Amino acid sequence: MEFDHIWLIHLYRFVQGSVEAITVPALNGVVSPWTPAYQRSQLMTLAYAGVYFSPAVASITTGACLCYVSWSSIMYIYGGAGVVWSVFYAFFAFQSPEKHPGLCEAERAIFLSHSSSTPSKTLVQKTPWCKILTSMPVWAMFVGAFCRCFVFVMLIMQVQQYYKDVYPHLNSAMIGLLSGIPHVFMVVLMLIGGNVFDYLVNKNLLSRTNSRKLAETLGFGVMGACILAIGFLNDYVVVAVLFCVGVAFSAFSISGYQLNPLDLAPKFVGPLTGISRTGTAGSIVSTLLAAKTVGETHKLLDWHNLFIVGGSLHLAGVLFYCIFASGNIQPWAQPESETLIGAPSDTQRINASTEGSGIETPKAKTAKTTSNYGAFQDSIY
Repeated sequence: MEFDHIWLIHLYRFVQGSVEAITVPALNGVVSPWTPAYQRSQLMTLAYAGVYFSPAVASITTGACLCYVSWSSIMYIYGGAGVVWSVFYAFFAFQSPEKHPGLCEAERAIFLSHSSSTPSKTLVQKTPWCKILTSMPVWAMFVGAFCRCFVFVMLIMQVQQYYKDVYPHLNSAMIGLLSGIPHVFMVVLMLIGGNVFDYLVNKNLLSRTNSRKLAETLGFGVMGACILAIGFLNDYVVVAVLFCVGVAFSAFSISGYQLNPLDLAPKFVGPLTGISRTGTAGSIVSTLLAAKTVGETHKLLDWHNLFIVGGSLHLAGVLFYCIFASGNIQPWAQPESETLIGAPSDTQRINASTEGSGIETPKAKTAKTTSNYGAFQDSIY
């Protein structure tokens, strides 16, 4: 593209970023009604697995296309995949079990009886922005997202250039393979971690708060240590192994800060996810830092400094999260009015639809105070 038209690329990237900004909050808003509390880590890590598996596929595919097809083929492949996914999502994604036309009443009853959200007589409750923005667990979630985005974008956008600058004998296909393999290991451990942390909570071996902190410590701690070590190495084989170990263990952090919106405020999961996503500012800082250092010199020493900064930031993020994070619903997120647990209308409808089906449905209960709601929430996790 000619230089006179470079503004079109900037405009396209701006529009792309703007429309993609709402996808993760929308994902959490859709997943929440479908997620039983006792399977929260499992289902959320499964949902996020695609986010982190895609870089593995993209790195390997991009390297192969650059070597054996053409650079423009990459645009057609990814653009086409996005269109196909959009059509698939539009037809098969539904806001809640109640709105899914493909569920029979017996199946719908199962979801309603294990739902992690609670129907309330209060149809609209104002978002307590002041309390949200002054909540330290929310800030711990933001710090986790910031640190994650800083290193994740560095891995996606800078590691290929690092291999090219420091190890020029590697071709594009090999660089793509080395960059993509760590994310494959990450997806595997992500799915395992979701089951492990749910098991620890469901068996009362760990509280939700300690489970989230353990996940974050394993994820960010090992990742930070590996990135920090790479800042002192000059052997691409050892570097590749450390990338695989660090990126793989970072999968556990998904069961930490990324599940916090559902923990802290199920009713306000959309706004909290939006706040968490502002942690993508870390990716901006990471990109600018790389551009001002290795982007100008391409020297090994500057690459080492960048990795040292990234590793240190991850370890600092672990410390902050372990001090201030929580896995419990916050006082400002609890209903201010009477809450129905299994509202009569829902219960009657479920009982009528499941009569004779052998499915046992919960009886209607009423939690008349905020403290009763908290006791209910503690009992279902």
